[in-house]
Amino acid sequence: KFNFDPKDEATLRTLSFDWQRYKGTYIKGIIGAVDGIAIKIRCPGGEVLNPGAYYNRKGFYALVVRAVCDARRRFIYVHANSEGSTPDSVAWGCSSLGDYLSSNGLPS
Repeated sequence: KFNFDPKDEATLRTLSFDWQRYKGTYIKGIIGAVDGIAIKIRCPGGEVLNPGAYYNRKGFYALVVRAVCDARRRFIYVHANSEGSTPDSVAWGCSSLGDYLSSNGLPS
């Protein structure tokens, strides 16, 4: 889910300005910090078609969560729909923000 509109240049400028104000002007154009985590869940069993897809390389059932935070450490985007065995790059590509950026990029 987006808490910002990636097409709104004014919002993107504000996000970038906040990074410069809080973190320094040596890197420009940052709108957010991206990270991910595997959130441990119980085995989904018969609730899903392929429960094994939720079993990750770390040895537990999980959901892969991708998130973006702004300079004030507020979440501006969260995606939590990928099975635990999904590689990070695939989980990012399957997210609405990853898909949007692949198709459109950001304004320059």
